Amino acid sequence: MALQAGDPGEIVKRLAGSLADQPAVAAALILSLLYQLFLYIAALLGFRRLFRHQPWTIALFAATGAILILAPGVAGESRFRLPVQPILALMASVGLVPRDS
Repeated sequence: MALQAGDPGEIVKRLAGSLADQPAVAAALILSLLYQLFLYIAALLGFRRLFRHQPWTIALFAATGAILILAPGVAGESRFRLPVQPILALMASVGLVPRDS
């Protein structure tokens, strides 16, 4: 099943139909999306905390992240996002650490 440009409603219907036939794949997809959502929210909290307490570290993280995100260009494949994952994990850990530690 190749996805082509067209009606977004039709694409969603076809995706839902194929996921209904494969519940394990659907569960893995949902868990993966939830993990990524949690990671991004925690990373944003960490980014905000670093910006308040140590603004100079933001330049380091932002420059590194921008290079890794913008270097591939418009190719939106997950293999190009992989080098950014450790930075997101570091920012998420900053966001999840209690404030007094």
